[in-house]
Amino acid sequence: MMKYAVEFDKVTVAYEDRIALLDVSFKIPCNKFTCILGPNGAGKTTLLKTVLGLVEPVTGSVKVFGKEVATHKSEIRKLIGYVPQKDVMDLSIPVTVKDVVSMGLYGRYSLMLISRRKIMEKVSKALKIVGLSNLLETPFSHLSGGQQQRVLIARALVKSPRMLILDEPFSGIDVASRDVIIKVLKEFVDKGGTVIMSTHDINPVLDYADYIMLLNKSVITFGPKEEVMNEESLSRLYGLKTRFISLNGRKYVFIGDESA
Repeated sequence: MMKYAVEFDKVTVAYEDRIALLDVSFKIPCNKFTCILGPNGAGKTTLLKTVLGLVEPVTGSVKVFGKEVATHKSEIRKLIGYVPQKDVMDLSIPVTVKDVVSMGLYGRYSLMLISRRKIMEKVSKALKIVGLSNLLETPFSHLSGGQQQRVLIARALVKSPRMLILDEPFSGIDVASRDVIIKVLKEFVDKGGTVIMSTHDINPVLDYADYIMLLNKSVITFGPKEEVMNEESLSRLYGLKTRFISLNGRKYVFIGDESA
């Protein structure tokens, strides 16, 4: 059985003359929920894109499920469902929810070789997981921000990936949709999948995350949640006073005047 889903070894990534990631090394275990936490500009999106092979390191190596990303990009991408931070879909294009979710099958299958019935089975199953079966024929542009994000997660799930990568999935969505997404991600991990998610607000998933990475161009610390989530480490990450507050049996993190 594969032990690690993602391995970075001394990875540095640069955009022209700007360093985005510097000498980053870590190993993310399979079948775990990992959250990447850091301030704006910390390199969270760059790290996720490097896993996908969308960004190439200047130095170092990246492996996904034991395979070098540099030489197995297309194979690796078939194993990953990706939800980017800001989807580039043009909302003026009249596509339905069904159309959007079907897009997730591109690259995994030759749609010329898969029947329309099989496509619809996969699309319907993915929408059922995110609780939007009743919106199959609804124009995507008519949905709320939270519903759109759930559809994009269904698009990532439709090809039955081994790993989900999500970049700030809770930005600009309602609490009800956020709770549905957390439930979907937890069930995905419970069934043997791997989740890697960047976030600026750890509080909604603090109870569910297994591993936490604190990132600010370099890895501040990475490990099991119980070892990483402490006031000292978070204060180093943000340069601000950090405190934990317990309420109704749950622990919440506060960074300065704002939550993490």
